[in-house]
Amino acid sequence: MKKLIAFILVCAILPRVLTINFTVNNHINVHHKGEKS
Repeated sequence: MKKLIAFILVCAILPRVLTINFTVNNHINVHHKGEKS
């Protein structure tokens, strides 16, 4: 039962964490490109 709850929590949290990381990386990349040009 605890494993099931943990699995649901991971499935709920992981996409958000990945999305946040992806967004932050995109912002950093755009910022660096802006500085170079």
